[in-house]
Amino acid sequence: MTIEDIVNLVITLFSGGLLVKILDWIRDARKGHLQQRRAEVDAAIAERDKARSERDKALADVGWFERWTRILEEHVSLVRRRYIDAPCTDPGDLDPYPPRPSRDKQ
Repeated sequence: MTIEDIVNLVITLFSGGLLVKILDWIRDARKGHLQQRRAEVDAAIAERDKARSERDKALADVGWFERWTRILEEHVSLVRRRYIDAPCTDPGDLDPYPPRPSRDKQ
């Protein structure tokens, strides 16, 4: 590469987008635009984290309720089985087992 080619390459790089971007960055830094953009990004991240924590708490509450419901259903099933197996009781006297509500209905 000759010196003429190197000079043409440098002029091409700096006369185009690179020089404009550098000047924009310097201007934004002097006027405080970078800090303003950073503050906007930080606010958006904080809002996103708050929404995620609310969603996770709601899912945890639903998960707890489903676990508790399953524990109660298992206990009722065990008590019914013991009642049926007991020699002093008649299984015909036992009320029918209530139907399980559909999990799809809300």
